[in-house]
Parts: sequence; C-alpha cells; structure tokens
Amino acid sequence: VVAHDIGELKKYLSQVCISLCIVGFLHFKFSLYPPLAVQCALNPMNFFNHNLVQIYLLGKDTPELRKRPWVQPSPFASLAPQTEESSGDNTSEKDDVDNMTPTMDKTSKKKESKKTQ
Repeated sequence: VVAHDIGELKKYLSQVCISLCIVGFLHFKFSLYPPLAVQCALNPMNFFNHNLVQIYLLGKDTPELRKRPWVQPSPFASLAPQTEESSGDNTSEKDDVDNMTPTMDKTSKKKESKKTQ
C-alpha cells in the first residue's frame, strides 16, 4: 500500500511540475495570463480532490479510498454514447440486415470475378 501511495505521489507531483513549466513558459514567453489564472484555480482544486490528500491530510476513510489501485474516471466518459447492455436485444441489427437492398445482382458479381481472374 505504501509503495502504491508513493508511486501515486510521484505521478501527481510530475503532473503538477509539467503543467507549471508549460504555464510558466506561456506566461513569460508570450505574456499570456488566462493559462496562469486557470492553473491558479485548478491546482488547489485538484490537490484537495486527490485521493492521497483525502486519506492522509483530511483523514477520510471510505471503502473506495481503501481499494488500490484507484480507477481514474475518464474525462471523455460523458461524451461517449450510452449503450444499452442490459437489454441484450439485437432486433435493430436484424431489422437492418433484413431491410438491406442489394447493390449488385448475382450476374454482375460473376462478371466482376471473371475480370479480376
């Protein structure tokens, strides 16, 4: 557990350092202020939402925090189309196959195969 937590801490610190370097470069080289303002808001918010801070600094002890490795929610999960796995009904696919119209008749298929040989 301790080795996992130290690995998570190193990963989080490297993410923070990389983002600070990028934002610092953008600020000093191009005098851009919005990325600096965004990082000033996001870094403390991400810090207090991090699982290690929740466990060790804030003293929260929940079953989700005890499980390791922690599953990070995908930022694109809300954009993905919702699938209905519970129904298990493939009637729409069967209907699509039944309603297909052939684009080539059998004689033209034979002609195409003879040309390629």
